[in-house]
This record gives sequence, structure tokens and C-alpha cells, in this order.
Amino acid sequence: MKLSSASFLPLCLLGTLILGTSVSHAANIDLDWFISTYADKSAQVGDTITFEWDEENPHNAHIYPSGSCDDEAGIIVVGQNSPASYTFKEGDLGNTIFFGCTISGHCAAGQNVKITVTDAEPETPSPTKASTKAPTAAPTKASIKPSTKVPTASTSAASSSQSMLLTLSAAITASIISIFV
Repeated sequence: MKLSSASFLPLCLLGTLILGTSVSHAANIDLDWFISTYADKSAQVGDTITFEWDEENPHNAHIYPSGSCDDEAGIIVVGQNSPASYTFKEGDLGNTIFFGCTISGHCAAGQNVKITVTDAEPETPSPTKASTKAPTAAPTKASIKPSTKVPTASTSAASSSQSMLLTLSAAITASIISIFV
């Protein structure tokens, strides 16, 4: 039986889930680029910022290494035409990148934005309620739901399970590849 490429993708995704491989992060930051005041933003390596403006009102996008509109030494052209894009690189990590328009007076009038490039941090849920200093006077009503979690095994059993999943995933991948070859 031959599988179509449409059925191959879900199987690859299944293999990704079994192995626990995460999907990489990449986001787009889109700015309508005109003389205005922009709030500072943050981005991660791999994110792309895109500046878009109306061609009837000339603008451009540059990186000012100095972080100031007053110092154009060493500026880096991002784009002279709309849209202009910049993808944050590993070397940007931990830095604040200052973008501005070099058209006379635009940067000083507010057409600039600072983007701080940070590490990807896993989202941690916030606590839902603040702790109390004293116990409640009466038990609270709570819905009781059966647990849907699988009991955790000992470290060696968990390691063995992970090893079995890797072997199973490798076998599935080999079978899929042999179908297409």
C-alpha cells in the first residue's frame, strides 16, 4: 500500500509528538511605519519585524547601533522601500535594537522603535488566587473529577518507556520511508 504525501505529514507530526520534539518559535511583528510614537517591544531570535508605509509618504527603516536618532554612525539599512523586514539573529540576543527612519526629522519626531531580543521562556501559569492567612470557616464546594493523568513510573521505568517510544518511532519512520522508496 502506497501512502500519499497528504497522509505522510500527519504521521511525521505523530512522530514529533511521540519523541517530544518541540516546534520552534517564530513570530511576526508588523508595524504601520509613519511619524508616530511607538512603544518598546520584545522579540526572540527568529522573529521578524516588518515595517510598512504608504509609498506616497516616503520613509525607510534603519538600525541605529548607537540607539539614538542623533548618531547615524554605522547605521544599517533594513529597507528603503515598503515593506522592509528584519529577522532577529542569534547575535541580537540580549541586545536592544533601535530602528528608525532616516528621512529628515522623522526619527526625532518619534518614528523609531526599540526591540529587546530575549530568550524564549516557557509560559508558566499565574496562581489563580492569593493565599489566605487563616483557614476557611467551612469547606468549599469543589467539583470532584476523576484524574485523567497516567500515574508516573519510577525513573528506570520512565527511562525504559522513553526508550521503547524511541524504538517504536524509529520503526514507524523506517516503515514509512520504505513505502515511499
